[in-house]
Amino acid sequence: MNIIFYSPTRARSQQWEHHLKAQGLQFNAQHWDAETTPSGDGEADYAVVWQPPEQLFQHHTRVKAVFNVGAGADAILKLRSLPDHVRIVRLDDEEIGNKMAEYVLYMVANITRSMDCYTMAKANKDWAPAPYAHFSDWPIGLMGLGKIGQQIAGMLSSLGYPTSGWARSPRDLNGVNCYHGADQFVDFLGASRIVINVLPLTDETTGILNTQTFSHMPRGSYIINIGRGEHLDETALLPALDQGQLAGAVLDVFRQEPLPESHPFWDDARIHITPHISGATNLALAMKQIAAKIAALHVGQTISGIVNRRTGY
Repeated sequence: MNIIFYSPTRARSQQWEHHLKAQGLQFNAQHWDAETTPSGDGEADYAVVWQPPEQLFQHHTRVKAVFNVGAGADAILKLRSLPDHVRIVRLDDEEIGNKMAEYVLYMVANITRSMDCYTMAKANKDWAPAPYAHFSDWPIGLMGLGKIGQQIAGMLSSLGYPTSGWARSPRDLNGVNCYHGADQFVDFLGASRIVINVLPLTDETTGILNTQTFSHMPRGSYIINIGRGEHLDETALLPALDQGQLAGAVLDVFRQEPLPESHPFWDDARIHITPHISGATNLALAMKQIAAKIAALHVGQTISGIVNRRTGY
């Protein structure tokens, strides 16, 4: 069995190889990264990658399955060189969902309880409690009700936040007011003072956080984007903030990463920036899962997590 690894750096892909072999998987390893040419002999049977280039699958033409080291497979779906028969496999990692839920809870509390004000208060030695924040005053909407969206929605609902969710197709979730389809999108937005985006990136969802979307939210609302940078129309955000339609934004993902030093978002206090860390992958658990799935595929067994190329998830 031959496995090709790709990451932006060789050191990271070598870590992946080490973890897979620690699971007892027997294979010949090849590495391809942005700085060097492939190592090893023979074409690969499987690929373990993060944001691979077109050239990888032009060189390795007999790959049976591609394992994405992360939750979203949008970077792989864009590749024209990947044949239709090749299975794309995403991580089924509950810990990623838990970490993203933890991130959201922190950011929601920071918004609803005005936690930033205490940093300034401490600097001024000012004992100044903020007004009591009622859960009922902060209805929250989840854009995307896949596994991660459901985890986040369930957590927020259990705490007492009025929680809504919007998805492509109907959902029925306990404690969550579910909307679906284009016809119900405006109603969903109107019911959400904080909108959290966890949608997969597809042609239909690219740029969905835009001027029109913001206009349907209550004035003075907030957005939290932990999906993909391409979900946000960056040219629409600052005008929405300047006009008061939005009061603030939490952004963990960007169209260009790292975010350039010259980007205006850095200098705007209304925009909270984190460096794509909301759903950091537990490497050991991810490789344990990938090793088990490769072993299963290699003997003809079925596995979970295969991406539907039509829907993008």
